[in-house]
Amino acid sequence: MADLAPIDRLQPCLLDRLTDEQPQVQVESRTQRVVSLSRFKEGVLRDIRWLFNTQRHRAQEGLDDFPHVARSVFNYGMRDFAGMFAEKAEIRELEREIYDTLLFFEPRIIRRSLVVKVYRDEEIGSQSNPHRVFLQLAADLWAQPSPEKFFAKTVIDLETGDCAL
Repeated sequence: MADLAPIDRLQPCLLDRLTDEQPQVQVESRTQRVVSLSRFKEGVLRDIRWLFNTQRHRAQEGLDDFPHVARSVFNYGMRDFAGMFAEKAEIRELEREIYDTLLFFEPRIIRRSLVVKVYRDEEIGSQSNPHRVFLQLAADLWAQPSPEKFFAKTVIDLETGDCAL
């Protein structure tokens, strides 16, 4: 890999490494085993999108007795956003849950850099809608030779639970 710049030496995530986009080709070249920074960030965004749109098991399903199961891929995903209200106390709890879930399931985020902010409509000057919140994510992603900035924002519909990143 001496001919590749350090910024281009990012290894794809496990899913991307296991996915064969060219099954007819028997041997991959060196350049196919690494990804560019933009493709790396696209993969992170895709995986976060999947995380947000996967509903994890509910707390009342008895996982409190099994802390290791609760913190495993068995419980992959976010809480069900449907039915929540955009009240201040629930918003802060939602921020904390999103923060914890992202740090647990997205290892490419540098822990100390993650900032999760959820806003109600009236906090950003929009027409008040108790069934919608705005989400903003900012973090540094692990990259070589130095971390890369990552920023995403979206709307979470609290009636349907939809989150389109």
